[in-house]
Amino acid sequence: MKVISTMGVRTTVTFVFTWLCVCQTNVTAEARENGLLAWYRFETGKGVMVKDSGEDSRHGTAVNEPNWVPSPWGTALQILGESYVQMPANAGLNPGKAVTIEAMVRWEGDPEEHQKRTDPFGAAVGNRLGATGYMLGVGSREKKQTAWFVVNGLRRPVGRILVSDARVSAGEWAFLAGAFDGRTLRVWVNETMESMTVPEMDVRPNPKGLTLGAEFPGSSYYRFRGAIDELRVWDRALTAKEIVARYRELRKSATAVAKRPPVPAKPQKLKRTLVVAQDGSGDFNGKTEEPIISAVSAARHGGTVVIRPGIYSIRRVIDLSGTRDLTLRGEDGTVLKLNRIPLTKLSESAARGSRKLSVEDASSFLPRTRIRIKAPGRTVEHRGKKSVIPTFDATVSGVNENTLELSSPLSYPAPKGTFIAAGENLIAINSGTNISLENLTLDGNMQAEDPKFVDHTMRCLVLAHGPYGYKAGLTGKPIRGLALRNCEFRNARGRCIAWYAVVESSIINCTASDSPDAGIDIDHFCYDLTITGNRILRCGKGIEINDASRCRIEKNRIEKCHQGIVIWRWCHQDDVNVDNRIRKNVILDSGAYGLGILAENFRNEVTGNRFTRGKGHGILIQGNENKVANNQVEGFGTHGIFVTGKDNEIIGNKCRSNSSATPGRGDGIHVTGTGNRVERNVSGDPGKPVQRYGIFVDGEKNTVGENDCRGNKK
Repeated sequence: MKVISTMGVRTTVTFVFTWLCVCQTNVTAEARENGLLAWYRFETGKGVMVKDSGEDSRHGTAVNEPNWVPSPWGTALQILGESYVQMPANAGLNPGKAVTIEAMVRWEGDPEEHQKRTDPFGAAVGNRLGATGYMLGVGSREKKQTAWFVVNGLRRPVGRILVSDARVSAGEWAFLAGAFDGRTLRVWVNETMESMTVPEMDVRPNPKGLTLGAEFPGSSYYRFRGAIDELRVWDRALTAKEIVARYRELRKSATAVAKRPPVPAKPQKLKRTLVVAQDGSGDFNGKTEEPIISAVSAARHGGTVVIRPGIYSIRRVIDLSGTRDLTLRGEDGTVLKLNRIPLTKLSESAARGSRKLSVEDASSFLPRTRIRIKAPGRTVEHRGKKSVIPTFDATVSGVNENTLELSSPLSYPAPKGTFIAAGENLIAINSGTNISLENLTLDGNMQAEDPKFVDHTMRCLVLAHGPYGYKAGLTGKPIRGLALRNCEFRNARGRCIAWYAVVESSIINCTASDSPDAGIDIDHFCYDLTITGNRILRCGKGIEINDASRCRIEKNRIEKCHQGIVIWRWCHQDDVNVDNRIRKNVILDSGAYGLGILAENFRNEVTGNRFTRGKGHGILIQGNENKVANNQVEGFGTHGIFVTGKDNEIIGNKCRSNSSATPGRGDGIHVTGTGNRVERNVSGDPGKPVQRYGIFVDGEKNTVGENDCRGNKK
């Protein structure tokens, strides 16, 4: 048995889990005498209601069409993809002092495929929010499925995790149970039990309702694939005798074949290959975006659009929203180039509600284009602070001499002389699955005299923007299976690549250059992305990670960017900006720091990277519980590695010749936070020292092991 006491404690073994999670809601007084809170038998076999057979009728609702399938006990619910079941938030499933959860589970995931994910969990039944709740799960440890039981989440100091060594076979029914009595966790696979004693504690309450198939309603985190039957939740810890009796009762009553029946293959639709050309030889022909848009429309439900060589002048956005199984592929010399930015000023003031704007020159604007108006817009509140957005948007429906007609009334007033600029992105995606861009050059046509409008989602070369809310998180199906391969992105007026609410997608072997913003931006509620083998040059930020988790950032080369890689937080959810893996990247000649993990970001891994030359710190760690190991940091202006957070691991790094901006004032490794571990680092200068100290540690509860400060003081 392997016991992991809290999140943040690292182990050399890699685990992948499929969680059978149940978290609790508000306590009720109606719990029956024997402690049974809910019993889901899944006996209806159809519809969207998941009926509770217990006395309190805590019924759930199926979302995104999970399947009803035969089981040895009648029918079960099969949860795949985006489906889940949500129970009411006031269902009264908060046991408080003790809990037992039991169910029959048939896990249908692929161990090898699941092992590749940086996400270590997948939610079968439950709801977790921070350091609360309880979870029972199926996991893969070195391709062996095991059972996990969790109380009070994954983060220390309260989280506790118990792992069973008993095997759970993929595709077969297994009885899983977890019980907690305030001091002892127990987990069962069929009749095999493991146990662990922990400090006395209650099960912390959670305001959300029980969820089947996801960590919480709509989450792409902790996804589950498989079937569930005979789920019971109790407000007491059942004894081992009771648990085994329950398992034997279910085994005796089984009437169907335990193994999953084969699923008949669906007929494959014929995928089309369409050609866009400039010389008349294609299925669609022309030198603008129009033939590309027409080809995409024809292949939007499965196919390949090949764009023959030539420079295509892009006047309006190429919108791939709603497509699936679509590949947009270029050839050598295929360039999609945005037109010069249309720009004008208001010749007269415009009142709120106006449908027409009088402007100095409307000749370069087109109908159906999005415009940005540089006047005060909406007020937003974030973390208790209110601010006014300095711009707002509108859409042009028609152009008449020096008048722009709008598709909807103006949201805010704008005074005479206000700047107006077209804000089209080159390619936009608001929804869809399995979309690929290959071998394309996308040119934003940025010029030095272009106006600077601060915005993250306009004038991007590729904008993928799934549904989300700052407080709600994912609010619908994220964009899934998006792939950018062997493409070049250059001269962007905004970000080269900007992704929001995108999951299980990749950017591989691409080049992004010359953007005042990010070369690659991985933004709110992106999960499980692979960013590898890319080259990023002369951008404001090389790779920006903002509220994204479980992303793999590997073997990229980032040169002459103001910031190399930055991880920072905007939203408050616990599952953002965690478990990212930043490995084997090369960051050269940064204008500020090479890599920054800013405050409130935790459990990320920075290993095996090379940071060479920069005006600020090589690595800045303000967050907590991050691992920084085996990196090379050389030639930065201040500290090589600067740590102000807590409980981080700084291990095996090599720092030399830092403090180059002010020799003798910066250190190779400078730690002022608390609870950090610093060991096996080499931090010193050959010959005449440049760094003030090889390693400088000042703070509470920091642990300093063996380090080598050759040529420097410690």
